[in-house]
Parts: sequence; structure tokens; C-alpha cells
Amino acid sequence: MSGRVIVVFAKRPAPGAVKTRMCPPLAPDQAAALYAAMLDDVLATTASAAAAARAETWIAVHPARAVGELIARCPPGFHGLPQRGADLAERMEVAVASAAAAGFDRILLRGSDNPA
Repeated sequence: MSGRVIVVFAKRPAPGAVKTRMCPPLAPDQAAALYAAMLDDVLATTASAAAAARAETWIAVHPARAVGELIARCPPGFHGLPQRGADLAERMEVAVASAAAAGFDRILLRGSDNPA
């Protein structure tokens, strides 16, 4: 199979685990709410772009145990996978390798806190 896939890299939006450099001035729960809002925007714009490009959509989740929780936030059609690796570079490498192994030849990685 050849095809396109957009992989959104995301973290569980838990207070104290996301956007920590924004604390202060934000409280951890405010930072988590901001991240969750950005994630929701990214998921929606990714779904729209993927439909236009005839691409599949994946969400790569950290921590791994949060895959189900984050898939529930996604528009229909997203496939969830846990992030694997010691650091972000390795986790990105593993995601690209997983997509290539699934037969995709055009792979786009997208962050979750850069809404369009």
C-alpha cells in the first residue's frame, strides 16, 4: 500500500504535565486547559486537512496508557498509537518507522500545541 498519513503527537492534558514553562503566570490546571484547547483545534484542523489530502490520521500519545483517553477526543477516523522511545527524537523516529511499516510512503508529523 502507498498512501499518506498525518501523525499528531500529543500528551495527556494533565495539570503539571503540559505547558509547564507557562507556570507561572498560569496555574497548572490553566496550562492544562490551554493545552487541551490547542489539542482540540489541532485535531479538528488535521481531520479537515487529511480529508482534503485523502490521508489517514493517527495520534501518537504520551503516556502510552492515555491512548484510549486521547482517541476519545479525536474526530472519527483517527488511529491511536503509544509514543515509544527515550526522547522526542526517538519517539518521532519510531512513529515514522511504524507508519512506513504500515505501508505509508508520505508521512507528516504534527505537534499538538500549534493550532492553525
